Amino acid sequence: MGVYKLPKTIFQQLNTIYRRFWWNHTDDNGKKLVLRAWDEFYKPKEEGGLGIRKPELVNKALTAKLTWRFLTNPDAIWVQLLKAKYLNSNQFWEVKKNTTSSCVWASLLESRDVLKPSTCWSVGNGTDIHIWKDPWVPFLPGYRVQGYGTARSQVLMVSDLFLPNCNQWNIELIRSLFPPTEAEAILQIRLSLANTKDKLLWNCCKSGEFSSKSVYKALATAGPSTSSRQGRLNWKRFWKIKGLSPRVQMFVWRLFTGAIATNEALAMRLPNIDPSCSLCHSHMESTDHLFLSCEVSKRIWFGSPIGLHYQSSATTPILLDLFVHWLEAKEDADIFKLACNIIWQIWKARNQVIFEKKVVNIQVIITSAQAMFNEHGYCTLSNSYSISPKANSHQRWIPPPVGSIKVNFDGATKDNTIAAGIVIRNSEGSVLACQNFYDGNHMGEDKALEAEARACLKGIELAKYLSSNSIILEGDSLILVNILSDDSATIPWRIRSIISDCKLLSSFFNSFSASYVPRRANCVAHSLAKLAISSKNCNSWMNSSPRCISHLVRSDMIDSSS
Repeated sequence: MGVYKLPKTIFQQLNTIYRRFWWNHTDDNGKKLVLRAWDEFYKPKEEGGLGIRKPELVNKALTAKLTWRFLTNPDAIWVQLLKAKYLNSNQFWEVKKNTTSSCVWASLLESRDVLKPSTCWSVGNGTDIHIWKDPWVPFLPGYRVQGYGTARSQVLMVSDLFLPNCNQWNIELIRSLFPPTEAEAILQIRLSLANTKDKLLWNCCKSGEFSSKSVYKALATAGPSTSSRQGRLNWKRFWKIKGLSPRVQMFVWRLFTGAIATNEALAMRLPNIDPSCSLCHSHMESTDHLFLSCEVSKRIWFGSPIGLHYQSSATTPILLDLFVHWLEAKEDADIFKLACNIIWQIWKARNQVIFEKKVVNIQVIITSAQAMFNEHGYCTLSNSYSISPKANSHQRWIPPPVGSIKVNFDGATKDNTIAAGIVIRNSEGSVLACQNFYDGNHMGEDKALEAEARACLKGIELAKYLSSNSIILEGDSLILVNILSDDSATIPWRIRSIISDCKLLSSFFNSFSASYVPRRANCVAHSLAKLAISSKNCNSWMNSSPRCISHLVRSDMIDSSS
């Protein structure tokens, strides 16, 4: 399944097996009773489906993984054999499929349509990226450049756009070869000080690392989103609820997606079915009636700890409205879970009336619902663990040890603007340097994290300029601090070059550490970043700080001495 594109007949057989397993109800003729379109089950859970993997998409995702290996492992023998036989001097993205293609090669070519929208090169030394044929500018449609007509013969590789013997853009050359929009997009790509290799990125993951799971998710969510009655419930939050029996949770999902076999639903599909309510026999047995407006259900709701007094009218909320409200309101979390157990017990009682000829006992239903609520709530509490990150969690700024300096950094964003603030202080709390940075034309997506990363790099650069040997780095971005402290941490691809430079520069210090602090202990750097946003300027102060934040500096010194 991960090498070839399988025939459609195999997928049809797999889908048939799935359906037979799920729809275990049959009518009088032995046919499966289908209450919901099967394609709805393949939808992601957050869209009202069950997240069952669609075989066709699994096959596409796995063959795309093989194609990715082909693109990122040029030295592998099997890759070299395929290139020698089918590519010659052609580009993989442009070569056409022919009748002599093997099954493997044909599968690789078909995966191009899956990979192309989200594949982009990360520029390192630029020697492996073709300017005109490869996707490499993340801020442009399709990640590709067009340039001026006469430019295509002048330069070929991205490294040709660098200054001689320097890993910096040749701004004059770029502006002469590309239209203004493309030129600005290219110049937004930050080049690393380290001479790293170019790397192919998969943009569906923040890390840029390819995974078949992310491909499947991209394929599954590629179609238009359908807005339906069940779409009003926050399914993502629903599936994360703790303290509900899995059986009850599945029942609630079936109820609000129209997959419950009420008498009304059965009468629409089967002959000779009485659509009246099994409990009161006076109305059609719809979901709203059975679980809310039936006289029996009304007494259950009113007698339960929820104490719901339901009166039917044109403006009265339906069952879904109530559950949407309870799910969205944090203070009603327990009400939502108890309500789920109540409707489950109502359904069980309804089935006992039909199949076991039992009489409904309202008190038993309420007691059983409360017992299930208490039982699963207790299980959740007894198996919960509290894990706090290893971080410097003091609530005030603390001076560094004698002989060291402390660099506090923070980033800020507003619209398409990112800014950074840095303050460096010694063991006495005196300011050695302050700096803020402003970029008013930022094109990236994850602005907050990039602002923090650039603030961090600016802080390390400023500390290096001060010729310090021992620095302590502090910021209020736990994600960034973890990336700097852990070499095995996943690095988002948009800040990969910045982190690479941070780690390169940190190696020049005799002692370097990074730790997380809350905003209260980082207020000076935060205010400097906000100042850059409001003033739209970049500024530096040596052995002093701007007047507007001097009170914060004094406050930190007072707190540290107390």
